Amino acid sequence: MDRKNVTPKMKKSKNNSLWR
Repeated sequence: MDRKNVTPKMKKSKNNSLWR
């Protein structure tokens, strides 16, 4: 998933789970 595909809201939630 690219950061551009992830919206600001999901970015914080999904980003923390997926990337970390």
